[in-house]
Formats: sequence, C-alpha cells, structure tokens
Amino acid sequence: MTTDPKLYKELLEAYSYAILYGVIDKSELIVWADKIIAADTVPDDLVIDLALIENKAPFEISSLISNYFSNERSQLAVRAFMGLFGKGLNIRFTPGEIIFTLYKFIDLNDQLTSREEAIIANLETDIDLAMNSSYPALDQVEKQIKDFLSVYKDFNTDNFDQWQRINDSIDQQLETLKF
Repeated sequence: MTTDPKLYKELLEAYSYAILYGVIDKSELIVWADKIIAADTVPDDLVIDLALIENKAPFEISSLISNYFSNERSQLAVRAFMGLFGKGLNIRFTPGEIIFTLYKFIDLNDQLTSREEAIIANLETDIDLAMNSSYPALDQVEKQIKDFLSVYKDFNTDNFDQWQRINDSIDQQLETLKF
C-alpha cells in the first residue's frame, strides 16, 4: 500500500498553518507521519520528511508542505486552522494577539469569505476601542472572539474525514453571529 499525501492535502496544510502560528507543536505532525509510515509499505518522501522535522523551524516545515503542494491553498484547510487556533486561545494568546494573528493570517491567505474578513475587522475595531475607552468592555470582545472561533470548533486533526461536512455548515453558522 502507498499513501498519497495529496489525499491529506488540507490536513497537512492546516498542520502547516498551525505549526507556523504556534497553535500546535510539530510533535503532533511527527506522530501523524509516523502512523502513516507504519501503515504504508512504501511511504511517500513527503511523509518520511515530515517524520524527521524535529530539528526544523516552523517556517521550514510550512515551506516543506506548501512547496509539495505548489503553494495551493484551500478554504477547508484555512477553516480547519481557525478551529485549531480557537482551541488554543486560553493557553497562548491575548485578545490583541488573536486579532493580530488572524490579520497576519488573512494577509497571507485569500481563502476566507468576505463575511469572515468583515467579522475579524469588526473584532479588531472593538479591541482598539476596548483598549482605549470603556466601550466595549474587553471581556465582551474576548467573548465575541471566542463566539466567532467557536464556529470552527468541530475541526480537529483527528476527524479529517469529517472536515468537508463541517465546512459545509460554516457559512450558515457565520450568518447567525450577531456582533
């Protein structure tokens, strides 16, 4: 059996973003690659390379994956990253860092919808206002950020086979958000 990494393109792209932006540790990707190698009689070179990323910087890992897929980007992977990002909020990021990271991510990626970009822009404005005045309160903005990212909460690296179904429900969920 030979596993074609192209079957996992969106998963690997999401891993790439998550590692690059400090959302997950590269050890999670190494574990994934090791599982593929163990189940595959002739693993693809990319999978072997991913199993050996322990001493690589996040940018190198991201480049390895994006170069393999000719820098193609998918909305599915972007939204999965948003789900992974949302799960790491309480541990790693302040509200300002969240919005900064999302804006940096948007600058590098054209796969978010105009609704998603507008929500992020509104959240940035609300953070600026909360930091410089009393309205809206910062805890209110934090709740809005969590509510926004909760739309993507069902994405995780263990349910890749369900990602398309999850993705199909996102636009409807975004329309119900009230900010």
